[in-house]
Amino acid sequence: MTNVNSNQHPDVKILLADDSKMILSFVSKLLTGKNYEVGLFENGQELLNYLSSGNSGDIIILDNEMPVKDGMSTLKELKSNEILKKIPVIFLSAITDKEKVVEALQLGADDYIVKPFNNDEFFARLNVHLKIDHMKKELIKNNLLITEKNNEIAKELKVIQSQREKLMEQNTKLLELHKFKNNILGIVAHDLRNPLSFIRGMSELLESGILGAMTDEQLKNVTDIKNVGNNMLALVNDLLDISVIEQGTLELTIKPDSLNNIIEERIKMLKMPAEKKNMTIHFNAVRIPDIPMDAQRITQVVDNLISNAIKYSPLGSNIYVDLKDENKIICFSVRDEGPGISESDITKMFGEFQKLSNRPTGGESSTGLGLAIVKKIIECHNWKLDVKSKVGQGSTFSFFLKAEG
Repeated sequence: MTNVNSNQHPDVKILLADDSKMILSFVSKLLTGKNYEVGLFENGQELLNYLSSGNSGDIIILDNEMPVKDGMSTLKELKSNEILKKIPVIFLSAITDKEKVVEALQLGADDYIVKPFNNDEFFARLNVHLKIDHMKKELIKNNLLITEKNNEIAKELKVIQSQREKLMEQNTKLLELHKFKNNILGIVAHDLRNPLSFIRGMSELLESGILGAMTDEQLKNVTDIKNVGNNMLALVNDLLDISVIEQGTLELTIKPDSLNNIIEERIKMLKMPAEKKNMTIHFNAVRIPDIPMDAQRITQVVDNLISNAIKYSPLGSNIYVDLKDENKIICFSVRDEGPGISESDITKMFGEFQKLSNRPTGGESSTGLGLAIVKKIIECHNWKLDVKSKVGQGSTFSFFLKAEG
C-alpha cells in the first residue's frame, strides 16, 4: 500500500513505513494534524520503490520488523544511495534491544524512538531533525552559492590577470619606444647644436658689419637667419634637457647661491624684448639669504617663466615679478595681464610638446617644452610649482621652497 497525502503541508513531506495499519493510521493522523504531508508504506520495499521513481521526502520514519524488506535492510539501501542517504531516518520500533538500537545508529539512523511513545516527545525529536536537515540544506545551498561566486571571481581574476599581462607588455614596449625616442632626440639635438651655433655666430658677425657693409635688405635677411637660428638652438637645447631629464641622468650641482641675483640678471636680460612690446616689468623683492640650488637650472626656470609672461601678454601690459619670504616659505612669482589659461589647458600645460589655446602676441616661437622642463627642474629640487589663472584675468606662475634655518 502506498498512500501519499499531499493536501496538508507541501513544504515538509514525511515518509512512514510500518507493517501495522493501526500504527500507519495513528501516526498519519498525528502528522496531518500538524499540517505535514505524509506518505504511507507497508514495508521497506514499497518505500524504496517510491523513492526510486524519482520521488523524495524530507524525513523517513521506519519500523524495524516488516515483511518483504525490514527496517535495517531498507536503511542499508538508503545509505548506499548518494542522493537518498541525505534524507534523515528515524526508527520507530517496539524493539528495545540496545544492540538493535546501536546497530541502527551505526548504519546511519539519525534517531531511534521506542513504541509506545509520548506524542510531545515524538514531535520534539521530529522537529529537531527537521531543523537539522533544513540547516544542512541551507548550508549546502550557501556553499553552492559561494562556490559559484568563487568561480565567477576566479574567471574575473583570470580576465584581469590577462589584461594586466597585456598592459605590462604594452607598457614595456612603450618604455622601450620612449627610451628609443629620447636617445634619438639626444643624438639629433647634440649633432645639430654645433652647426646651429656656427650659423648664429656667423649671422651675428655679418649683422655687426665686421665682415663688410651690407644693404638694408641683406641686413634684414641676416637678422632673420639669426632669429631662426636662435629659435632652432633654443629648441635643440630644450630637446637635450628633456632627453637628459627623462632618462634620469640630469645631474644638479647644488650649492648656496643668490636667488635675488639670478632674478635681477634675468630681468635685465629680458628688459629689451619686453620694451619691444611696450611692456613694463615690475620687480618687488625682499633680500633672502643664499639657498642651496643648481643656479644654472634655476636661472633656466626664472627665464622661462618671465619669458612666457612677455611672450603671451598683450602689448603695453604689465608684468609683476615678486620674491617674498612669508613664515619661512620663500615664494617666487610672475603675474601677467594676459588672456588667462583655460582649465583644460592647465591640465596639460606641463606636458611635453603641448600646444595650448593661447598664441604669442608678438609672433614669437614656442617649442612646447619650456614648462615641462620647468616642472622637472623644480621637482628635482624638491620645491613646489603652482599656477593660478582665470580666462580674461591673467595668470600667476609661482614656485615655493622652505627657507633655511
